[in-house]
Amino acid sequence: MSTLARIYDEAKYDLYDLLELHRIAKDRGMEKQDIINALEFVKYNQLRTLQDKVKSLRNEIDRLEHEKTKASSEYFKLKTMIGEAQQTLAQKRKEMAHMDPMDDNRHLR
Repeated sequence: MSTLARIYDEAKYDLYDLLELHRIAKDRGMEKQDIINALEFVKYNQLRTLQDKVKSLRNEIDRLEHEKTKASSEYFKLKTMIGEAQQTLAQKRKEMAHMDPMDDNRHLR
């Protein structure tokens, strides 16, 4: 029991923080290995690198989504133009079918 009292005396100021850390990890569903991995990232100064990578990837996602939106808009614009061109072509074919064939022969002479 005296050993436990001595350990408590040595760690009493850190005990609250340790229990708070335990509660946070538990609330987030973190396992022992998750905590070890997180501490390893901090220990080897990889946390900043990972944060920068996440920021870079988010920017890339935003850029790609913007390009996708632009491409979709261009696609629908071209699809509309094709539809209009097809209608114009059909109309011109009808007009040509109704032309007098004799008029066409006079131009050949």
